[in-house]
Amino acid sequence: MNGNVTSAPEEGRPVVLLRLEHAGHLVAGGWAHRFADALDAPLVLARLINQSGLRSNVLFPQENLVDGFFEVRRAERLMRARARWQDRFPEGQALLPMVSIVNLGVLHLAEALAGIRPGLVVMPASRSWPEVNVVRLATLLDVPVLVAREGPAQRRMLAASNLKDVTRPVLRLAAQWASVAGHRLTLLHNVEPILPVMVSPEGIGWGGLQQETEERLALAHTQQLEHVAHALGAEFTVTRELDTATGIIRAAASVGAGVVVVGAPSALESSRHPVAERVVAHAPQSVMVVPFTRVGWGGRPGVA
Repeated sequence: MNGNVTSAPEEGRPVVLLRLEHAGHLVAGGWAHRFADALDAPLVLARLINQSGLRSNVLFPQENLVDGFFEVRRAERLMRARARWQDRFPEGQALLPMVSIVNLGVLHLAEALAGIRPGLVVMPASRSWPEVNVVRLATLLDVPVLVAREGPAQRRMLAASNLKDVTRPVLRLAAQWASVAGHRLTLLHNVEPILPVMVSPEGIGWGGLQQETEERLALAHTQQLEHVAHALGAEFTVTRELDTATGIIRAAASVGAGVVVVGAPSALESSRHPVAERVVAHAPQSVMVVPFTRVGWGGRPGVA
């Protein structure tokens, strides 16, 4: 699978594991380590802390606090914190480089992480970090963000596309990440119902021919998606749901995907991304948000 994908995510750019307060990190940590190992890339732990608890937070010796806030180091608490972290990641991961970032909003977080130049950000799903912030972080950084959720270890990714040229890089990058993770890839396109006013009288007609219009559109999109899937060495599926986000979530369950890949336009183009936000909010699987502006990895053109 994905044998035709010759380029891969750029090696060397760090994978950032974003730690949120009051959120589990075992699943996110597993994903971050897997991608970092596969890419031979450094792994950086970035901890988002609230101002109210700033002076009681324990910082590791190798940890730097963004913006120069007061660092608290108490030996006894430090040893306990390191022991807890090593229990979760016993392979010496407590010695990873770390940075703490005060939670002043998604824009501040993006500015802080931009200095690290990450290639991927992995974070746990958290009710305290809403889906709009996840999507905005990806578009502000122009870097994929993976929201990790617990679930069966399915070795398949589902990548959704509206088949417009601007979303092609999302599919190429999904193929690259699937190859890195050793996952099979399925491409998805959802054909939304056509309203009667959208049916041209010069084409197939009004009212009664609406279904025929939808059938022809679905066939055309299926052929187009099949061509893209063949070029990427992927499988494909076409759904017909009234709501695209619902179609993506149902298709992911149908094909047994463990990761859903969705695209989002850049922060300069749009402030809201309803489909990506709903998928991040409601999909039971892990979700990777990829900005449309990614032309492959590190600005390099992808394949296909």
